[in-house]
Amino acid sequence: MSQNSGMSKRQRFSMPTRAQHTAAEILHSGQTEEIVQEIPINMLEQDPANRSLTKLSLANPEAIDPADPNAGLKKKFLEGIHDLAQSIHAVNGIKEPLRVYKLGAKYRIIFGERRALAAVVAGLKSVPGIVDTAPPTGLRRIQAIENIQREDVLPWERVQALKDLLAEEAATGKPIETSSGLVEAMGISNGYASMLLGLIEAPPE
Repeated sequence: MSQNSGMSKRQRFSMPTRAQHTAAEILHSGQTEEIVQEIPINMLEQDPANRSLTKLSLANPEAIDPADPNAGLKKKFLEGIHDLAQSIHAVNGIKEPLRVYKLGAKYRIIFGERRALAAVVAGLKSVPGIVDTAPPTGLRRIQAIENIQREDVLPWERVQALKDLLAEEAATGKPIETSSGLVEAMGISNGYASMLLGLIEAPPE
């Protein structure tokens, strides 16, 4: 049984996910203690390169175009954002800070986009964040790992995120060709790595 199995949805939502831990470990390696600061929501910016079929607008998460071919998926994703917004109210705020980097006058999100969207729905004016001065090395890899391991990710989004990770690793001259390579890149089990690689080879439903 999972150690989170006895927890309520609200308790689980307030905890960092395995994906956040994995991405955070990559970012934190070799760094000194970091400072969390409050960032105004209207100063946050989504990363356009962090792809998702269910991406909602940070300016207005509720605005879903009925003509959008992914409107149904976005509405389902929005339901999860509303659940997360309720949990934010229940625990009096966001406990796990976002990770962002400064880009002009804005703060571009590295990871924590769901928390930012939920904060908008919850009516918050600011969110806790750790600010980098520039995009971290391997940003696409970090985002791909987070998207692969998100609990709410759709199957085809997981496949796309995995393809993004494989492309990113290949571009650095370290292609992932086996499950053991994926284990090393993501810090996951051999069984989970084999399952992920199998998703790429599976025919689309």
